[in-house]
Amino acid sequence: MNKFSFCFLLIFKALVIQNMTLANEDRFIALDGKVTFVQDSNSWLKLTVPFRVLELPDFLADAGKSQDPEDVINDKFLDDLKIKVVICCRNEFVRKELRGDKKDIKFNEYFSAEIELITTEIDRGIKKEAHFLFPKVIADKMELGSFPDLVGYAIEFSVKGNLLEISDGIYFDRYKTKDILDKFQTEAWNKSSQNENILIPGYLIYPNYLDDLGPAKRDSL
Repeated sequence: MNKFSFCFLLIFKALVIQNMTLANEDRFIALDGKVTFVQDSNSWLKLTVPFRVLELPDFLADAGKSQDPEDVINDKFLDDLKIKVVICCRNEFVRKELRGDKKDIKFNEYFSAEIELITTEIDRGIKKEAHFLFPKVIADKMELGSFPDLVGYAIEFSVKGNLLEISDGIYFDRYKTKDILDKFQTEAWNKSSQNENILIPGYLIYPNYLDDLGPAKRDSL
């Protein structure tokens, strides 16, 4: 095999692997619009994750073929969908006090929350929104403003521990490369444990936030 043929083979394999990965993204769940973070009331800022449920994951469809009544699945509904989000905000008060650079990551703070739905309807034509709330008093303390700039965020959808791949689920400033985004995601999840229960599922305050989603497991925080 000459050098040209060998290089072509490597490129071909890389493209095949990439296409296999992309084929799994957005097959079952897809983001549908921009993730927003705005002031919602005098007490809360609201983080909104818009998405669509496209089809039943294969591992559930296969399990539903069992003859056991407990395993029978209605393929028009998706059970146990967990939506996890972590956001990164810059503590502007601390940064200004220390006259720090806006690009210095030591001023970043991380917050996470999750919603787990008992069941939700599968319909690619229906846009759903998962809402999370952030206390305005803490936003004021950090000097985030009414329309905070998110330094970054990461979103995960999963069912029974199985991750449902989505594209554009990780955002971090101006960075686009996978290694940096993966590093950000890991750091964000780890450091968000320092700020537990600040970002919360919106339905805990406003139950109507579940109207388009379906019932939630109430122990989710």
